[in-house]
Amino acid sequence: MVDIGRIEGALALRDEFTNPIGKMQQTLSGLVRQFAPAVAGLASIAGVINTIKKSVDAAANAESVVTRLNTAIVATGGAAGKTTEGLRTLAREYSKAFGIEDEAIMESQTVLLRFGKVQNEVFDRATKDMIDMSAQMGTGLSSAATMLGRALESPTNGMLLLRRAGVVFSSEQQEVIKNLAETGHLAEA
Repeated sequence: MVDIGRIEGALALRDEFTNPIGKMQQTLSGLVRQFAPAVAGLASIAGVINTIKKSVDAAANAESVVTRLNTAIVATGGAAGKTTEGLRTLAREYSKAFGIEDEAIMESQTVLLRFGKVQNEVFDRATKDMIDMSAQMGTGLSSAATMLGRALESPTNGMLLLRRAGVVFSSEQQEVIKNLAETGHLAEA
């Protein structure tokens, strides 16, 4: 036979333990509801701080790139016939046209500035060509700038470097480059 007294006692004991637990759950739920906006606010503030940090880092990097570009111009005595602002403008134009960060282009222009014979309009053309070359060969802009700078500095040796990198020249092109280099028309070569 079922002892109803024992069942009632067990139910009373259960209620004695579950009622406080239920009350604790209600209290915790209330606390969570109260603090949820504060936690969300903190997360939002953390996001804003992270965005500001990224912006500051990007600005510092851009300033550093411009400083290196200016230093290279000064170190070469302005041999390329370019100003920092002129190179920044050119980098911005190519950045928009090719979807490459202007800082990356300016870093590569810094590399091109090391080659004293890369001057004026040739420098502008070399900047565009290094972007094309980088894309075609799957290399970084700085590597393309170095190869192109060497090729423009000494067209005959540069042709050899470019061939090693996979650029193919016809025999007519090779002859024209050689003749132009011999007659002092390095820019045309």
